[in-house]
Amino acid sequence: MSKVSLYSKIDLLGDEYLVEFINDTITFYLKNKRIAFLSKYAEVLKGAYNVTPIRELVIDIIKMCLRKETSLDTYK
Repeated sequence: MSKVSLYSKIDLLGDEYLVEFINDTITFYLKNKRIAFLSKYAEVLKGAYNVTPIRELVIDIIKMCLRKETSLDTYK
């Protein structure tokens, strides 16, 4: 899936779910806790197959921000 496609899928989350998705991703990745991503976000993201790529994109963005190596515009 291309990054442009992933960004359009992130828009499906809207403001309501976006913050919660990012928080769940941080909890999953940094705190090593299990989160039921597929059951929680599959409907909103129009398919369970969209959940993992978006979660990985969010993780990459978080890593980039933590490193402060580049701007988000470079990532796009």
